[in-house]
This record gives sequence, structure tokens and C-alpha cells, in this order.
Amino acid sequence: AAEHHGDKARGLVDDVILLGGTMGRDPHEWRLVRSVVCGRLVNGYSEEDWLLALFYRYKSWELSV
Repeated sequence: AAEHHGDKARGLVDDVILLGGTMGRDPHEWRLVRSVVCGRLVNGYSEEDWLLALFYRYKSWELSV
């Protein structure tokens, strides 16, 4: 949303809790997400979640091909 709508999307969402999302570590992606959220942004995950690790690797591989 932030990429396409610029300042109109700022603060559009109050609070966000991501559980098991495949968000990477790219600071640019996080800045875009953060720009839409005016409240708290929480990313919850478990380092022992093998399914999440599998999806993350798949997503990373898909984007690099």
C-alpha cells in the first residue's frame, strides 16, 4: 500500500501483530510496513518453527530467480 499510495497510506493501520510471517530482514521493506502503521508493529516468530523457515527460504529463492 505504501509503495503505491505514498503519503495517503501513512498511518492507515493502528496496530499490527505479525505471527509466522515470512518478512525478511530488508530495512527498506520494514520501513514501508512501518510507514503504514501508526501504532505498534510486533513481529512474533519462533526460531524453531521449521515450516516458517521453509517458507522463508522458498520466498527468498523465488525472488532471486
